[in-house]
Amino acid sequence: MSDALIDPFSALQAVPPKAGQSLTLARPAGSSDAWLIAHWAIQRQAQRGASPGAGLAVICESALDAQRLAEEIACFAPTLRVRLFPDWETLPYEAFSPHQDLVSDRLLALYEAALAPLGEKVR
Repeated sequence: MSDALIDPFSALQAVPPKAGQSLTLARPAGSSDAWLIAHWAIQRQAQRGASPGAGLAVICESALDAQRLAEEIACFAPTLRVRLFPDWETLPYEAFSPHQDLVSDRLLALYEAALAPLGEKVR
């Protein structure tokens, strides 16, 4: 697959993007994007079994989309471990640092991502 814009449900007929590939979907209706991502993640887990590195990263245009997807994917596939990697909420040239809670959430997400291939749980 390439970076071409395709219909979300025709994407379901194809296999999920492989490592190093990207996929751009048209804006789906409602929660269909979360359902599609959950479906692909479950399919990927089934293909790889318990092998290391079975993670899936989803990059969103906005923080609101990321939060929505994290919540909806968890509803469609409760067995998946979904972790939100929050944005800094500050601009690079601002004189102050991001809030400590944001820094902690980002560090925890990275820590969990590092442990994911080992199958360890953090909490």
